[in-house]
Amino acid sequence: MTEEQVFKVLQGISASVPKRLRDSVVRTADRTPVLKMIMQKAVDDESVPKEKRDEIRTLIENGHFDRQEYREDPAVAKKIDEYTNRQINKAVREGRLPSRNELTRLQSLWKEQKRTS
Repeated sequence: MTEEQVFKVLQGISASVPKRLRDSVVRTADRTPVLKMIMQKAVDDESVPKEKRDEIRTLIENGHFDRQEYREDPAVAKKIDEYTNRQINKAVREGRLPSRNELTRLQSLWKEQKRTS
C-alpha cells in the first residue's frame, strides 16, 4: 500500500463526516457582550458627561463592541473524533487501510525512501 492510497482513504473518511456535525462544531459568540451592555447604559445615563457619551456612541456605532469570536464545541468535536475513529477501524477491517503496526512500518519505509531519493 502506498502513501497516496492511505492518504486518499483518510481524506475520504474526513470528507464523510456528517454535514450537521461539521456545521455545528464551531460557533460564533460576542467577544464583549457585558462591555457592550455597560457602554450602552453609559450612553443612556445623564450623569455621564455629554462629550464622553458622544465618544462612546461613536465607538458603538463603529462596531467596536460587536466583535465576534469563534468557539469550538467540545461535545461536537468529540463526536467527530469518535465517528472518524469508527470509520478508520472499519477501513482497517475492510482492508482499505493497514493496521496500526503495519502503518508504523510503512511510515518508516516511506521516510527511508524519501531520504534515499
